[in-house]
Amino acid sequence: MLLAPSPDDEEEPFAPLCLAFEQVGTSLLLCDDEHRIVHANSAACDNLGYRREEFVGLSIFAIAPSITRENIDEADRLIDTPHSLPVEGLNRAKDGRLIPVVSNLRTFSFNDRRLMLVTNRDLTQHKLTEQALRKTENRLTALVDAIPDLFWMKDVDGVYLACNPVFENFFGAPASTIIGKTDYDFVSREQADFFRQKDLEAIAARQLCINEESIIYADDGRNGLLETRKVPVTGAEGEILGVLGIGRDISELRNYESRLHETAFRDGLTGLPNRALLNERLHQSLSEAARRDHRLGLLVVDLDRFKEINDTHGPGTGDRLLYESAQRLNDLMQTDDMLARLGGDEFAILLPEIREPADLGSMSRKILDAMARPFHINDQDLFISACIGIAVFPDDGKHAETLLQYADSALYNAKARGRSCFRFYSSELTLKSKARAALEAALRHAEQEGQLELYYQPKVDLSNGRLVGAEALLRWHHPELGMVPPDKFITIAENTGLIVSIGSWVLTKACLTAQRWNTSGEPELKVAVNLSSRQFREDDLLSSVRGILSQTGCAARWLELEITESLLLDDDDGVRATLQGFRDLGMSIAIDDFGTGYSALGYLKRFPIDVLKIDRSFTHDITLERDSTELTKAIITMARSLNLELVAEGIETETQELFLQAHGCHLGQGYRYGKPMPKEQFEQQFLPAEQTTFGNWRTDALGS
Repeated sequence: MLLAPSPDDEEEPFAPLCLAFEQVGTSLLLCDDEHRIVHANSAACDNLGYRREEFVGLSIFAIAPSITRENIDEADRLIDTPHSLPVEGLNRAKDGRLIPVVSNLRTFSFNDRRLMLVTNRDLTQHKLTEQALRKTENRLTALVDAIPDLFWMKDVDGVYLACNPVFENFFGAPASTIIGKTDYDFVSREQADFFRQKDLEAIAARQLCINEESIIYADDGRNGLLETRKVPVTGAEGEILGVLGIGRDISELRNYESRLHETAFRDGLTGLPNRALLNERLHQSLSEAARRDHRLGLLVVDLDRFKEINDTHGPGTGDRLLYESAQRLNDLMQTDDMLARLGGDEFAILLPEIREPADLGSMSRKILDAMARPFHINDQDLFISACIGIAVFPDDGKHAETLLQYADSALYNAKARGRSCFRFYSSELTLKSKARAALEAALRHAEQEGQLELYYQPKVDLSNGRLVGAEALLRWHHPELGMVPPDKFITIAENTGLIVSIGSWVLTKACLTAQRWNTSGEPELKVAVNLSSRQFREDDLLSSVRGILSQTGCAARWLELEITESLLLDDDDGVRATLQGFRDLGMSIAIDDFGTGYSALGYLKRFPIDVLKIDRSFTHDITLERDSTELTKAIITMARSLNLELVAEGIETETQELFLQAHGCHLGQGYRYGKPMPKEQFEQQFLPAEQTTFGNWRTDALGS
């Protein structure tokens, strides 16, 4: 019998119940004494995919196979009591899906009939959350076990909650006998009181506390020294839950530092040895290396973007950044290694004995990784990177002055290749240094002598193949060297400040091109231009762009400005104001090479961003590597949720195009549609005078 929850159905004996059930958002099924469903509310229909009349007459066991007759018998024993019987199991939807639920069975009497109400709570999200939590716990456990230092966690009363294998080995006890105990169970009361005091200081400070804590080894009574970093663990409401600690035995390191300190050759800001002490130690180490016939390594480390941060946030923040950088570098040092500050944002690392030069490459990668992590200073995250130059004794030189000079030369070569990289010295660097100086001199005259040119690479709508615009790319035709690759001269332009005047020239030419291409009306084509971070710092960029638009007659909507992620990472108000000014004019703002930098997603909301350009490295690997595939999908999903337009760079194959199209990427750019080419060639190939629409442009392009 169909039980409709209509107040007009006066003859229906369960109508009052049905009316009440409809007001409940939880899935409810009403069964008779033969365990057949006589009514289901709307929530049950929505959840299981049945129409209401399809439920009537079905056995509850068909819908809820996890419910047994024993469960119902037990529920019957609770009849007409306020209690119900919970049963965790599965419900079967109409389409066959099994839905995890908790079913509460409650038996009651109504109009001299025994009825059973089955209330179902969907556990799908709960199960997914449980799985995610288990995965997170497993990752955290693996991470903690991999920490090379002592790691532990205590509650507010000093009771150990967790520790890693290094901690177990240090105290000579397994975790099973440590967790649940306090320091008073392992060391003397005096030492335990001291540890407890330091824990309470970290809790009171509510921030990271770094201490040196003496300890007596449990095995033979030797004195040791731990450097500990303790930070309070807070809950969701800000309450203190305990203390997390990391410790390192620094006894030998401190003894060595004490001997160095006697010479008073230390940097006042970081406490590191200075250049004078480095020279002294380097001479000593070279003598020892020559006597013992082994190699020695010297690294010179320079911080990228330090000057920019120091200028933007002030010398106080700059000093703190230098100090924190020195701490990270120092954390990578071994007992006999030496870290020194040469001055400014430059450091040197002396490794007095290495097996082979490749060891220095491994060390450099660790340094670059350490510097790439954000620095949390004055309640904000600051991002820098580093470049490293490497010289080796006796391969590169045998004297201290020579090795320092060669390491500096290698550093310059690393910086010329971009951020976050290292280079070994080679004899070719001296020649390259001279060639670089000559290239810089030639670049200063390139614009005036008409050697610069803009090439254009087509950009298409992936949904229909229609041309929507192009990216303007700078090229340099040197009269003797021929075509100079951009990676050879853009860095020089950045470092010398020439990028400001060159950038203005590029904008002017691109606007003239956009104006020319859009004079015929629809469809409009947009020209994208890359901006340098130095243009934001050293030029009134917004006024300059306004002037160029006015001078060329280019509409702002025809122009797209591309910036890099690094420009936004310091959350600079001036940069934000400039970008907002561009937005107000009608231009779109794109982040170039998205996913290869720091990807601090918060700036996507804080800054007026319209477009994300997926880096070509992801596009190239989307059908080859699962990580690239999943990351690309994630970027597309995130961009769509933020209403950002997506451009995939580096599309070369139909497979890549179809993948990106299927997953919702809007626009594409790459060799599949055309290489960067001079304006005249671009116009001949993609914009024939007689063509008024661009729907068939790809056939012509691919066939040329």
